[in-house]
Amino acid sequence: MLSDHQRPIRLLAIGGSVRATSRTLQAMRAILATAAAHGFDVEIVSVHELALPIYNDDIPLDAQPEALQHLIEQVAGADAYLICSPTYHGSMSGAIKNVLDSLYAGRGEPGSHFDGKPVGLASYGGPSAINAVNTLQTSIRSMRGSLVPTVVTVSRDAFDDAGTITDERTLARADAMLAEIATHVAMRRAHEAASVAV
Repeated sequence: MLSDHQRPIRLLAIGGSVRATSRTLQAMRAILATAAAHGFDVEIVSVHELALPIYNDDIPLDAQPEALQHLIEQVAGADAYLICSPTYHGSMSGAIKNVLDSLYAGRGEPGSHFDGKPVGLASYGGPSAINAVNTLQTSIRSMRGSLVPTVVTVSRDAFDDAGTITDERTLARADAMLAEIATHVAMRRAHEAASVAV
């Protein structure tokens, strides 16, 4: 059996738009290109496939959509996260915000929020894509996520005709962000192991 230090890092990546052919989801997949090299076992959650209704706090968890109940379980079981939003009107998309809002349905459940685990942030769009990241930062801090320093913004001209990200600076930032997440998880695991040993 693998020790906690040896097992792959469970990275939950949430992103995309409600469109079936989402460039944001495509960008997120490209950001994750070197994930395996950093020891990640990646699970991707598409906003389109989630298809969550607008979150209604009057509805108890057991009456919420199955997709949301499963997402809350995925969040609790992950070691780290990547959130990737499109840029709409200079901010994160309403659909991404709704996914984050919907996690509130699991309040009180162990690990229903990010609970100090590392979170990487990315966005797809034009020059204002960094604003989407900035607004995401506020939400993730409120959900007790530990933000890694490097963020990634993917511009529309970073893709080639085949839909692959070819911009080297974007790819380098993505790799740096993944490395930071992996380092954070390793430090967290070492701290937890030391706490148990005491």
